[in-house]
Amino acid sequence: MMSTSKRLASGLILLAAAGTAGLAGCQTTVGGQTLPSGYYLRDDVQYFPSGPEFLLHNTERAYQQRQEQQDLGDDPDVQP
Repeated sequence: MMSTSKRLASGLILLAAAGTAGLAGCQTTVGGQTLPSGYYLRDDVQYFPSGPEFLLHNTERAYQQRQEQQDLGDDPDVQP
């Protein structure tokens, strides 16, 4: 059987653990969203601008430059 002092100590430890967990907060990521922690009001806002709509923009530009070089006769791949 537990004595009153042991029961009181166990209760205080349990209360302290629950209080610490509640004050610390818990940050999690669900579906790409970072849900708030205990510090979400002081966090910096992270903004990632959207990229170009056409994902192969650099490749398309390289093809166009290559075509322009071929049209001008300035083709570096052709051996004289």
